Amino acid sequence: MIEYYKSLPDYMPIDELEKLFRRFLINVKTTNFRIEESLEALLELADRQWYTYELLSEDLKAEIEEWLLSIIDFESDEIIEYLTLIVGRLGLSKLYATMKGSLTGNLKKEVRQEIEEIVEEIDGHVENPYYGM
Repeated sequence: MIEYYKSLPDYMPIDELEKLFRRFLINVKTTNFRIEESLEALLELADRQWYTYELLSEDLKAEIEEWLLSIIDFESDEIIEYLTLIVGRLGLSKLYATMKGSLTGNLKKEVRQEIEEIVEEIDGHVENPYYGM
């Protein structure tokens, strides 16, 4: 799966990307991919979307967030690392709020550090990945 997403062109029209995001969501919900592999593929799509300088549709963002919130694992450094990268590129405010809220809990040092870094970077403008450009 990941090789397909890595082979996509760096720039793609937003409507084409939205179709790929929707196909991705169908695949991860109906197939048993490793979570980390799925997140790596989603990050590839998020990178390409970020370079369009356009926001995803609200309904698609909500669907992506719903899936990500269902698989979040605050014990996994790798999952949290992927999520911090994805949340910033796609402007996922609910996922961001969940991650930021976890800082009040007992987290592993590496997980806490990942989350604190993304909070420092995008706090106050999470919904606009292009803030400051």
